[in-house]
Amino acid sequence: MFCPKCKAEYREGFTRCSSCDIELVNEIHEKHEKKHMKDETEIEYIEYDLVMTTFSAMDISLIKSILEDNNIAYFIQGESNVNMVGGLPARVLVKREHAEKAGEILKDCSFSYRTIL
Repeated sequence: MFCPKCKAEYREGFTRCSSCDIELVNEIHEKHEKKHMKDETEIEYIEYDLVMTTFSAMDISLIKSILEDNNIAYFIQGESNVNMVGGLPARVLVKREHAEKAGEILKDCSFSYRTIL
């Protein structure tokens, strides 16, 4: 007996997979594999580029607003550390395909402290 999802093999007498909680089958067929693959989430890796750094929480708020208004996906690395004495700057990362556009938009803004790359 086999689990069509995780492909674990079971002894005779078992009817359900203990991990996946689905019915076991005698053989794993391609149709079972395709049926259960729909349940799994595919992971998409996104390439991000660093466009600027800042030590200011106010700058971060402004940057987020600007990027969101321009439909630019972003990630702020170290955002919670900017107010710590001796902390590292927050790093503003955007999707690689938006990096040039984001850099152009942000370079014309007035920030309290920044390094635009």
